[in-house]
Amino acid sequence: MSFLFESPVKTVEELPTLKYYPIFDKRWSSTVKTNVEKNGGKIKRPRSTGKINRKPYGRKKLFDSSEQYVLDFGQKNFDAKRCSTCNMLYTVGEIIDEKTHQEYHDMFVNSLKYREWKNEDVVNVFDDGRILRVLPSSPHYMHKKLDELFKIADIELGINVDLKSSLKSTSQFFIFISLPSKRIVGFVSAERIKYANKLLTENPLMASTDEYPAECGVSRIWTHPNFRRKRIATRLLDTLRQVFYQNRIIPLDRLAFSDPTMIGKDFAKSYTKMDQFLIYLYRHIIEQITDGHHSKID
Repeated sequence: MSFLFESPVKTVEELPTLKYYPIFDKRWSSTVKTNVEKNGGKIKRPRSTGKINRKPYGRKKLFDSSEQYVLDFGQKNFDAKRCSTCNMLYTVGEIIDEKTHQEYHDMFVNSLKYREWKNEDVVNVFDDGRILRVLPSSPHYMHKKLDELFKIADIELGINVDLKSSLKSTSQFFIFISLPSKRIVGFVSAERIKYANKLLTENPLMASTDEYPAECGVSRIWTHPNFRRKRIATRLLDTLRQVFYQNRIIPLDRLAFSDPTMIGKDFAKSYTKMDQFLIYLYRHIIEQITDGHHSKID
């Protein structure tokens, strides 16, 4: 057993302020001797409550002070490790960390498990799954599940914005539940917009300074890697266009995409059947605008 001390040695004057385990304190031996004499040579032990509180080995805090001391109980690995698959940083040898990593790793590899919600808004049904819609007014537990989904997708999409920060009054979210596995394997995040720009070139990314009419902006679209090539993203967008507005379908030339990835660009061109599809809220294009104003084309 080894002890790692991370603070300077205390002076004699400071000793009373620290709380030691009895075996390290000389004063304890004299106290025991006195108690033994009072009890006829017997050591009086505290009564047991009958409960055994067994905690897993790990990091312990020896003193109720700002100094942190670590006990090494001989774990084979006691260092932080980043999983090459799910990218999570965790401590090998710590039970809680390893359990958390195992749960997150399963979520990352197989996507989120889905338990049926009360009052779920089913907007489309297929042989291999169904699509649900979530609105800003939906219950908190639905938003919580969406936020977990955002965290998984954003690692791949290169976005670091949680649900609360991106939630708008006109937002609508569509999630694809696979059957019979009951996993959330894809989703689309969309919002109402009025104008967007046309993509001109891909490398470097450039867009028109003119703005064109738009009705819906897709801020995120994602399908789990294990479920791609199954038209899940296509079915999500088809459903979005059918139900986003009541009694009308959004035309392909009024659908815009926000700062798409390379894979996203290829998909958007294929879906809209346009090389110069609409984009909005892009990060890289502001630098390309030099005239200081936009012209709107109706």
